[in-house]
Amino acid sequence: MAVSSSVDSNIFNIRVGLPVPWLLYSSFHGFAPVAVSSNRLFCSFVLLFIMLFFFIISIASCKWKLNKILGFTMFLLYFTFLGLSLMLEYIIVCPV
Repeated sequence: MAVSSSVDSNIFNIRVGLPVPWLLYSSFHGFAPVAVSSNRLFCSFVLLFIMLFFFIISIASCKWKLNKILGFTMFLLYFTFLGLSLMLEYIIVCPV
């Protein structure tokens, strides 16, 4: 349930957390489009899918059971993702 909750919370954030503030902003500004600019968006998107691949591989390698090794692996994957995301934002220049 915890793994499913972590995946579902991201889906909820994408479906509600992004559109509602943008809708409110545009409604106060005459429904003008909201400009979103990020040069690193594509690299972040690719990083997300790479981490999803490792996430599924780590769960499958633990035979779909949550144990201490899988818990440690999840912490490691999370901190790796966090570190790489911060480096993409502030240090590494996205080649695309």
